[in-house]
Amino acid sequence: MKLPLSDLEYTELTIASIRRSAPKEMEKYFTGHLPRFLDQKKFIDSWVHLGQSSKVLDCGTWFPFVSWYMQYKFSANVQFTCLDMPELGVVINQCLGFKSNLCFEEFGEETFDFIFLTECLEHLPCNLYTVRDRIIKALRPGGWLLVSYPLGVKGRNIQTCGYDKDLKLSFDNSYGHLREFTCETAEEFITTFPIIEHKNVWTDAYGGNILQVLYRKRGCCCVEVDSHEK
Repeated sequence: MKLPLSDLEYTELTIASIRRSAPKEMEKYFTGHLPRFLDQKKFIDSWVHLGQSSKVLDCGTWFPFVSWYMQYKFSANVQFTCLDMPELGVVINQCLGFKSNLCFEEFGEETFDFIFLTECLEHLPCNLYTVRDRIIKALRPGGWLLVSYPLGVKGRNIQTCGYDKDLKLSFDNSYGHLREFTCETAEEFITTFPIIEHKNVWTDAYGGNILQVLYRKRGCCCVEVDSHEK
């Protein structure tokens, strides 16, 4: 395992990779959401330990803003998914990107050691509980799950319930947030995993708040419980 990068090193290396591999607007997106990404990096540096060649799935992004760091630090096998990914996939910083509708039917059982589910759920028109259950199934015992929940912002007419509803929207169309969580509904969404750490992050890009939660799946690997966990 390599020593952690400083926040400045991580930011500079990520921007350099974006400039080599991605459209210009991705740099603006990255810098606008930087507080969230730095907190995710801090979660990894503080809590996460992965063996070499562990499998990581980064859901819903078409640039592995944080998951490439796990490839760097742990020599992990990183895959990242997006609705708009080219069919043949791309490789960025040794991370493989491929197109997926994010329903997670294809990921099998106990496949991954770490799953990012960040800025993803709010865009999906399908039953979110079905997505949740398939992700839990795809995570290995002792594996990690990092979820970020954009919280409802006052004055925005977006429903914050009905997560069990299938919405009449196509995965092939561009869309914004279809549903958003509150602190209470996020607390109730995943109850089978211990919470290792959580933070509220304000970000200029949304003009609102994001709740980020790091979970760990119980199983044959020992999960130590400390004051952060429930």
